[in-house]
Amino acid sequence: ADTNLEVTDPDEILDDDSGRVALRGRRERIRVNPSFLWRASESSSVSLAATWADVQFDDDVGPFLTDYTDSRVYLSYRRAWSPRFTSSVTGTYRNYQTDQGLNEIKGSGLSVGIESRVSESSRFRLSIGYENTEVEGLSESLEPVANLSYVRTQKTTTLLAQYRRSISA
Repeated sequence: ADTNLEVTDPDEILDDDSGRVALRGRRERIRVNPSFLWRASESSSVSLAATWADVQFDDDVGPFLTDYTDSRVYLSYRRAWSPRFTSSVTGTYRNYQTDQGLNEIKGSGLSVGIESRVSESSRFRLSIGYENTEVEGLSESLEPVANLSYVRTQKTTTLLAQYRRSISA
């Protein structure tokens, strides 16, 4: 997992780690996260973000973990209704492929969210939606996704409490 704990936006926390394995071995991970934000007006904005990750495991853990590439694209519209209340709509697309040629996984989703500034130092965010996941040649499923977070920022520390239900490949 990343050791960078300076998180100002709970959506910046990625969930692409593969868990624990009883063997030790090298993992090389390359990750690129470009994003673009366009402020359409004082109260609305459109953002486009992408995440591309390529993960390669050492041969010592090769039989247990599979090299993979995971690509995701996010398109979001945010509207500030007041200085304390914001809503958003986000569409996502995902493509997950393994180097062994196993089943390719594609997914797309739509979620809506609200954010409320409780005080100058605290904010609450909730988003709910659905993600459609298709495993090549096997199945397709529509699953609910959700993110509930609370962020409190002090002069020297930030507290993040978060619950996330997401679809893994």
